[in-house]
Amino acid sequence: MKLSTKIFMLALAAMFVVSTPAEAQWGSLIKGARKGLGIKTKKEKREEAAAKEAQRKRDSVQAVINSITPTIPQPAPDGTRTMAILWQGKTKIATWDPVRLEITFNKKYESGELAGQDVKYMLDPITGVVKSNMGNEVGRISNDGTIVTSKLGTLNYDAKTNKVSFNGEVIGEATMQKATCYHMTVGTFDGHVSPLLTTFALIGALLSPEQVADIHADKIKQDQEKAAREEKARQERAAREEAQRKEWENLNCEIMASNGITLGYVRSNGVVENSSHITIGYIKQNGVIEGSNHITIGYVSGNTVEKSNRITLGYFDGRTFEKSNRITCGYYNSGTFEASNRITIGRFSGKYNHTVIAACFFFFFFPDQVNQ
Repeated sequence: MKLSTKIFMLALAAMFVVSTPAEAQWGSLIKGARKGLGIKTKKEKREEAAAKEAQRKRDSVQAVINSITPTIPQPAPDGTRTMAILWQGKTKIATWDPVRLEITFNKKYESGELAGQDVKYMLDPITGVVKSNMGNEVGRISNDGTIVTSKLGTLNYDAKTNKVSFNGEVIGEATMQKATCYHMTVGTFDGHVSPLLTTFALIGALLSPEQVADIHADKIKQDQEKAAREEKARQERAAREEAQRKEWENLNCEIMASNGITLGYVRSNGVVENSSHITIGYIKQNGVIEGSNHITIGYVSGNTVEKSNRITLGYFDGRTFEKSNRITCGYYNSGTFEASNRITIGRFSGKYNHTVIAACFFFFFFPDQVNQ
C-alpha cells in the first residue's frame, strides 16, 4: 500500500473522532487501524527505542560477564570505561582502568620523587606481576589461583567455589564484583572483572594479617551473640509452647444460657460436650474446630473466626464480637456473653481461653449463621 493511501485512510478514520460518549470507542478503532497499517506514534517509537537500548545494555553487560574467566586480566578494548573500587561497597577508594590495567588509589605519595602524585598499581598481563609506579613489586597474580601481596602474603582463590584461603584457612569469597572477608564485605567494583583481581585488590592489597584476625574475631563474637539470641528465642518459644500445652490440657469450662441452663462443656484439650456429656466436637489448639466425626466445621485464627470453607464468619478481639461485615453482634466481659443490645445471652465458668470463647460464641449461640 502506498504511503499516500495510508495517510488517506488515517484521515478518513480521524473524521469520526468527535466529542461524544462513543469517543473512546472511535479512539480504539483509530488506534487499531494505525497499528494494522504499521504506523507508530512518536511516543511508541520512543518507548520502542528505549526498550531496545535497555536490552542492548543488558546484552552488553552479559557479554562482558561471559567473557571473564578466573585468570590474569588482559587489556580491554580502547574506550572501555574506568571502574570505581568501593570500600565496603560505599566509599570510593580507587579506580581500575581495564585498558591500561592500572589501579589508581585515592592516596598520594607524601614524600620522595613522586610526592604529590597518586599511588598506582600496574598489572603485567603476561607475568601477572603487579608493580607500583615507584617500580617496586607489590604483588603477583597467577592463573592457578595463587595471589601474592606484599601486605597480606599469599592467598589462594578456588575458581570452583569462589573461596579465598589464607594460611590454609578459608577467610572469604571473591566474585567478579566483590570480595568478602568472613562476614564483612571488604569492597566492590562497579563493574565486572576477573575474581583474581577482586581477590588481589580488595583483600590482598587492603587488609593486613592483623585486620583479618580482627574481622575473624568480630565474626566469632557475632556468631556467638547470634547463637545466644537464637537459644534464648528457642527457650522462650519452648516456654510458650509448654504454657499453651498446659493451658489446653487444663481446659474445663461450662457454657450456660442466660437463665443458667447448661448448654455444654469444653473439657481438657478442647473436647466439646453437650449438656448430657456426649462429645459433639473438638476445639483444637491450632484453632481448627471439628464436629464429633472430626470433620472440620470452622476455624479460629487469631481474632478471626471462619467457616469450614474459609469464609469469614466474624471477629473477636477479646471484648467485642463482630460479624464479617464488621457490625457488632455481641460482647464478652468476665465470663458473660452479651448481645449487641447488651442483654446477657450466656455465661462461661471454669478454665477457658480466647480461642474457646470465640468458638463457643459463634458455634454455640449462632449455629444457624455457621451453616448458612
